[in-house]
Amino acid sequence: MSTDLWTYIDTSISQRNLAGFSVEALDGGIGKVDDATYDVGESFIVVDTGPWIFGKKVMLPAGVVRDIDLDTETVLVNRSKDQIKNAPEFDEDKYRDPKYRDKLGGKSDLALQEFNDYLKYYGEAPLAPAAQFWIGDIYFNQGDFDNALKAFDMVLEKYPANTKTPDALYMKGRTLVKMDRRNAGANEFRELIRRYPGSELATKARAQLKSLGLSAATTGASRSAARRK
Repeated sequence: MSTDLWTYIDTSISQRNLAGFSVEALDGGIGKVDDATYDVGESFIVVDTGPWIFGKKVMLPAGVVRDIDLDTETVLVNRSKDQIKNAPEFDEDKYRDPKYRDKLGGKSDLALQEFNDYLKYYGEAPLAPAAQFWIGDIYFNQGDFDNALKAFDMVLEKYPANTKTPDALYMKGRTLVKMDRRNAGANEFRELIRRYPGSELATKARAQLKSLGLSAATTGASRSAARRK
C-alpha cells in the first residue's frame, strides 16, 4: 500500500478540523466531510454524500485532497463526482485493513488478489463473507457484471446468514439491473426489503425500485423465487 496516497499533499491540512466542510469534486459539489483522520501515511476523509447518493458515505485517501478553501470551508478533491459515487462505502469495521485500503486507493487488481488469497486460506473465517463481498464489489466497479453476480451469489449461498447478506442482496440487485435483467434485480431489492425492512439498505432498495418505475410490493412470483433461494 502506497503511503503517499494516504498522506495530505499539503501537510498543513493536518492542522485543520475538516469535519463539516463542503466537498467539491472536479465537476461540482458532492457532499460534506463527515470525518477526517490525520495519521501519518494513513490519513483519509469520510464524505457524506447526503441526498446525492441516498446518504452514502465514502472513504477517500488523503492524497486526493488537492486544496482547501478556508473562506468557504470547502475541501477540493482530485476526483470527479462519478468517481466518488462509484467509490466503495465507508466500512467502519474494515477501514484499517490493507486489502480494503488497496481497493479504496484504486489498486483493484491487487486488492482482488489479496481477497482471493484470503479466501483460499481462510474461507471459513468470520471475515470470509466480507472478503467475498468485496470481490463482487470490485468486479461491479470494473464493469465485469458476470463475475460480480457470481461473487454476490457466493456470499448469499455459501454464507447465507452474515452481516454482508443485505449488502449482497442490494448489490446483486444492482448488478442484475446493469445486465438488463430488471425484473430479476427488482426481486432482489424486494427480498432485501422483506427481510430487512427497517434497514438503510432497504431504503436504498426502495429508491432503486422507484427509479425503475416498479413497486416495492412482493408479487406471488417473486415470493416463490425467494423461497427457492
